[in-house]
Amino acid sequence: MRIFLLSLAGTMLLVLLGLGWGFYSLFAMPGSQDVVTEVGLTAPVTVRTDGYGIPVIEAENEQSLYFTMGYLHAKDRLWQLEVQKRLSSGTLSEVFGKKTLAQDVWIRTLGIRQAAEQALSQLEPDVLASLQAYSDGINAWVAKQTKLPAEFVLLNIQPQGWQPVDSLAWSKMFALNLAGNFRQELQRMIALQLLTPEQVALFFPQDGIPLSRTARQWPNTDSLQGLLAPLTDLQQHFAVGGTNVGSNAWVVSGHLTASGAALLANDPHLGLQTPSLWYAVSQQIPNMQVSGMTLVGLPVIIFGRNADIAWGGTNMMADVQDLNIERLNPANPRQYWQDGRWTDFVTRSETIQVRADFPSALRDPLKPVVIQVRQTASGPVISDGVITVSQPMTLHWVGVDRHDTTYQAFYRLNRARNWTEFLAATAEHTAPALNMFYADTAGNIGFKGIGRIPLRESGNGTLPGEHHKAQGNWIGYIPFAELPMSYNPPEGFIVNANNANVDSTYPYVISHDFAPASRAERIRELLANSTTASTKLTIEQTRQHQSDTVDLSAKKLFRQLIRHQTGTADLQNVITQLQHWDLRADQQSVGASIYYTWLYYLRTQLFNDELKGYWQKKGSESTLTAMSALVTADSIASWLQQESAWCDDVNTAAVENCHAVVTTSLQLAVEDLRRHLGSDMAAWRWGAQQRSVFRHTPFSDVKGLNQLFELTTEAAGAPDTVQATAATYQDNDGFTATFGVGFRQIMQMSKETPVHLLINSTGQSGQMMSPHFSDMLQLFQQQQYVDLNKKQSVTVLQLLPAAQEH
Repeated sequence: MRIFLLSLAGTMLLVLLGLGWGFYSLFAMPGSQDVVTEVGLTAPVTVRTDGYGIPVIEAENEQSLYFTMGYLHAKDRLWQLEVQKRLSSGTLSEVFGKKTLAQDVWIRTLGIRQAAEQALSQLEPDVLASLQAYSDGINAWVAKQTKLPAEFVLLNIQPQGWQPVDSLAWSKMFALNLAGNFRQELQRMIALQLLTPEQVALFFPQDGIPLSRTARQWPNTDSLQGLLAPLTDLQQHFAVGGTNVGSNAWVVSGHLTASGAALLANDPHLGLQTPSLWYAVSQQIPNMQVSGMTLVGLPVIIFGRNADIAWGGTNMMADVQDLNIERLNPANPRQYWQDGRWTDFVTRSETIQVRADFPSALRDPLKPVVIQVRQTASGPVISDGVITVSQPMTLHWVGVDRHDTTYQAFYRLNRARNWTEFLAATAEHTAPALNMFYADTAGNIGFKGIGRIPLRESGNGTLPGEHHKAQGNWIGYIPFAELPMSYNPPEGFIVNANNANVDSTYPYVISHDFAPASRAERIRELLANSTTASTKLTIEQTRQHQSDTVDLSAKKLFRQLIRHQTGTADLQNVITQLQHWDLRADQQSVGASIYYTWLYYLRTQLFNDELKGYWQKKGSESTLTAMSALVTADSIASWLQQESAWCDDVNTAAVENCHAVVTTSLQLAVEDLRRHLGSDMAAWRWGAQQRSVFRHTPFSDVKGLNQLFELTTEAAGAPDTVQATAATYQDNDGFTATFGVGFRQIMQMSKETPVHLLINSTGQSGQMMSPHFSDMLQLFQQQQYVDLNKKQSVTVLQLLPAAQEH
């Protein structure tokens, strides 16, 4: 028996060693070298990397600089590049099979890659050369690898080659990420068919027009849900789009700062993912020193600084997408009505290869899916293959404009030296529409709205137009010179948090879907308190401002809730605890957990009964649920004060009042908190009730692998706090945030003592076994930063042209 046990133990040890070796072999990092020779390189390059994996590229010319940028992106983010290329070209199904077919059909229909190819032809030679060098760098790194990241091995695929058009295609996907009006038009269409005009107006009060039912021949709600489905999938699985996509940015004049130098702070809010969309770097050549955040897939700094100026941006929330209902020729369905005559659709065929289900090697290959895409003068028909309608629906979107020079704008911006050159560079920007902020070493500050925003012949873009009735036709764009702008304002600072950037006197329509003003109001409040006659703004204060969690949007409802009388000692104790809340959505806050959970149940109690019948309609539930989240806390407070009819449960004979709704909502919230966090109120921390999830594509959806590739952490903040966090409620599991801050950056533009602080949300590397996969996450959660001007090199890599090899 002893011999048997020893034999068994030995066998188990060998198995464990084998498993361990297999795990190590699969996930281990590729080997690294100190000196590398590359055929495509034109001059030597030195790359000095700090303890967080942030590189400083020291190159002799632009070609070697951007070649190295591609090399580093491939080394640290190759799988991310692969996913981005496939997502923007509509070839996900070649790897992931049938489950991504709808996304591929959607992207092929939009014509993202065709639009990128057209945009490529608009670039000037030096700009195009930068993209070619970047592509060469990516491909050079791949060509020398014998060991690929684990995702390629597990999915048994090889990386595709990178081309300049892939960078422009990803730029357009980023623009699509920030363009949400198409979704909102569909929401309005569904709401107008399911709700009364009075109810709809409560959900969309910002439209400024009386919403009513129309006699239009609109598709039914099930069909409209079919159009929303690809958008929902892209948001859930690829962090593309959503209602919470935005940013904070502000600039402060030097006469208000302790250093005497202008200061710029910026933090974009996008879908949380691992790795982050962003990659920090410093790029140096003899005539240019630029540092900040690149967008993986592009070689230039998107938000950052050079020796003379700094720039950052926020999503303008502009309406740059219009749905249109087309009229078909009854005698010839291949034609539509345009400009007073019947016009032929332009058609193209798209073939999508679809991988067989796992194990694909043991299954017969699937037949390719062939779709026919019809195109009008304003855009593609997006209803084909998704819904059946007598009048096809097209999408007009600035992002596929054939004269797009967005990348060229950022290339020029990296080289701008003053306000005039800043304006000249950003004038070439097409999409997405941004509020671009500016600071320079001379102490100047400014802001300029950039991007093409359509002028409409009629209508305001909130609902689909009908071209055959001359509705919704675009007649041009708002002139660049007339887009919003501010330069050295008397106040001494400029702020935007996706709120309205113009007042009611502005002559053009920018958007009906700006973010609420509470975030911007809080930032202005913080800056005003930090720039009094006796105080000046410091870097440390700015760090604190970027992580501020005070929720001004909660003030009115909070004051009402803490005065509520429930009639039970148990619930009254909870309200007593809430009375101590300071409106901060900090991780340690018990009051935040009570307030936001109570608010969630208030919404469900107010809307569930009126909308229950609509939610039972196939496909409408998710849309109406999302719409209920649009109702602000201020609106709910007003309804409760006014004894709104929304408080009555229409499913009962009795007439319920708002007092009963508030009490029931609190009871449900308390039951939820106790079920999730226990009976001790001290354990009801907001960080325990809300968590951030940084999803990985595709392994967040694979049990076991999600534990290795996905990152999860406690989360502070709320949708309307400066530290913006947007979460959805999960039964018995609190709130899960999938949208939030992607990076933070602070730049002090002093010539003598420049400061450049930044922090990424996860890490520099997408390789799971890399020490830089998640090493910034804890710093990020603790509101810490890396100072790019005080970096210490940990590793040094030299890239040499092949001809200089010794």
